[in-house]
Amino acid sequence: MSDLRKQILLGGSKSNESRKTISRKARSRPESGLNSSTNSPITSPGVSRPNSRPSSRYPSEDEDGSDHMTDSASDSESSALWEQRLDACITELPSRKRSSGAGRSGILKAYLHLIRHHYAEAKLEKSVSEVLPSLLRSIKNGTSTEEKSFAIKALAVTILTYTNDDMCEQIVETLKNVCEDERDEDVKADALYTMSIAIIYGGGLEAEMEDMLEYLTTIIQSDGDQVNALDSGKVVSAALQSWAFVATSLDSLDAQSYEALEAFSEQLDSGDVDVQISAGVNIALLFEVSRNLEEADTGDKLNLHIDPKVLVKRMSELAKGSKSISKRSRRNLRSSFASIITSLETNKGPGWRDSVPEQPKNAYDEPDPVDDPTILRYRHKLTVAGTTFWIDTWAALIRVEMMKRVLKGGFLTHFEDNPVFFRSVGGLMHYES
Repeated sequence: MSDLRKQILLGGSKSNESRKTISRKARSRPESGLNSSTNSPITSPGVSRPNSRPSSRYPSEDEDGSDHMTDSASDSESSALWEQRLDACITELPSRKRSSGAGRSGILKAYLHLIRHHYAEAKLEKSVSEVLPSLLRSIKNGTSTEEKSFAIKALAVTILTYTNDDMCEQIVETLKNVCEDERDEDVKADALYTMSIAIIYGGGLEAEMEDMLEYLTTIIQSDGDQVNALDSGKVVSAALQSWAFVATSLDSLDAQSYEALEAFSEQLDSGDVDVQISAGVNIALLFEVSRNLEEADTGDKLNLHIDPKVLVKRMSELAKGSKSISKRSRRNLRSSFASIITSLETNKGPGWRDSVPEQPKNAYDEPDPVDDPTILRYRHKLTVAGTTFWIDTWAALIRVEMMKRVLKGGFLTHFEDNPVFFRSVGGLMHYES
């Protein structure tokens, strides 16, 4: 693993780099308007970048990390240049009196883009005491939905980059208020995701994690009404996904399992496909945790009062009778439910197949050796610079999906460079190099 970072670096000579100017695609990046020498807001046109070369494909802010990861998620610009741009953003963040709402949104967007696509722990260590209050002010007092949205997303990545045990309480309280008071459903959903990140990486104790699960369960049970978002599929699915993410950090879910399973089971009948799938995944997670406790022979077990056979029958019927939704949504629902049903029937993880597919071959037209051939039965995997990580548990899949959601195209950068991120996600996966 120590050589992975070297493997993803792009080739090319410095002499060639010095003659290249910024591409049209690069000019569209949020931080391209930052002139690092003047610390001006992000309103000026893009400038050429000496000593840099455009990457083969620079992901947009809305792009999720791919299951097949290469160097396409990392920017090849020099370290000094992106650090200067980040310094400019950090300098501008607290300046509310001198900037308009649109200007602050631009600065937040650039800051978010930079810390997604570059691991900035060293920079944030020196400036987090200024950055966090600035982000929280924009979240609480932002003059536009866009400003609040970028600030919430930036807060999540900031926490992932620079973990601090003193962050949790203030952040969670602020985000809970946003969930209740903000009208925009996207902002509410992003606040829930960021809350779950703050609880896990911002110093949340086990009791606080359990309180968060209870809070999220009430949102799910009320169909979003708990946070003034009644029947919002976006908010309810965010609550379900955040519940699952927090739950993966607890050793036992005994105190939450009865009420949670009831809530998830009810949401299988939701009219929103994302809610149905998220509820099914959470059910699969609960049964996985229960199996792990039984195998550990600790005497602990979850109070899972609904027979998995009953759940399997319901999901099978729901998948067959989903003709009123779009073809794409129907296909997604059926595929997801099929994976969950197989998991409940076989006690396996997500994406389990009945037979081992043909093994990939190497340059000598021979199957690559695999320590455990049964791992090939799992469909979900990440390939990072020649190393394949197999996702064979629901806990691992849930964490990977949350990180993709938060980091978008910067997933690879943090997977490679962020030790906290890798321990959290990579440590749950079986890998073959």
